Amino acid sequence: MGRILLAVVLSCGSLVAQKMLLADDRERQVAVFAVPDLAGDQAAIAAPAGAGRLAGVERASLAEIADLLGSRARPGDHVEAVGPQHLVALGAPDWIGSVESMLVHLRGDGQKQVQVDTRFCRVSGVIVDRELERGLVPGIREATAGNAARTCILDRESATKLLRAIREDKGSRVVQAPQLTAFELDRVTIKVGKDVSYVRSVELRGPSEQQVAVPVLDSIWNGDEANLVFAATSADKMSLSVRVQSQVVDLPLPEFQASAPVQGNSVAVQVPRTASCCATNCSEVTSGATLVVAARSSDGSWLLTLVTVQEIQSAGVQVLQRRR
Repeated sequence: MGRILLAVVLSCGSLVAQKMLLADDRERQVAVFAVPDLAGDQAAIAAPAGAGRLAGVERASLAEIADLLGSRARPGDHVEAVGPQHLVALGAPDWIGSVESMLVHLRGDGQKQVQVDTRFCRVSGVIVDRELERGLVPGIREATAGNAARTCILDRESATKLLRAIREDKGSRVVQAPQLTAFELDRVTIKVGKDVSYVRSVELRGPSEQQVAVPVLDSIWNGDEANLVFAATSADKMSLSVRVQSQVVDLPLPEFQASAPVQGNSVAVQVPRTASCCATNCSEVTSGATLVVAARSSDGSWLLTLVTVQEIQSAGVQVLQRRR
């Protein structure tokens, strides 16, 4: 039978936690943290990004915060969101203590601020083989079938070398996404691309004796998107969560003639063909390091998303105002 510990109130940051020892031989604990004010639902703040580019910042969800906390988990350690106001951590006492420390920091006024620099690189398997598998990071190509993904962390020199190789390759392209400044637990959303309009179908309108065939328009996203959240795990490291999704529309759109039962007319209808991929990763990085998320698209090409987070020491560089 487990030994129940008294509920404790952490004076630092007024963080309320209930702890209980589990009834096993591993001396593990389960702790429930009440954090009603940690996650938020503020509206996104958009940043100027130019034509075809969108960047915004809003507060991360509690589930995303749990992913960040779990980036340092060892086998047997776990943390997850339960409902809209509670986090539950399971593991050894030192793990529970580290979760407590991070939560107290995240609820305080000393949150770190970083500049986020994101690049979307569409490359062939040749670049992945030559620069990653055989060069900088062995093993990145080992992936399962389908929308496979691998990640690695590069220092400044290696990241510069990789970008140079991509730019010099005629079959590859690099898209520089808007740079943003964000606080810990801000969800940064970056989208580069545009909606492509097309004729999806045809419908008849008007009285039966005067019906006309009218094209039905629709749109489809053509571009890349990244969602980023970060939180400090120590004085010189941070946990960075990245979710990437991409959809490339084959242009020009293929057409076929759809017959319209009005005066024997036909209308050109378009059917989009796309290649897509998605990937998620949560890793611990140092300021200035570059996290590379490599996702293989359904057409065999690769999307390399390079995310560099640099801590800002001077508050005078702030771009976005902190929200409370």
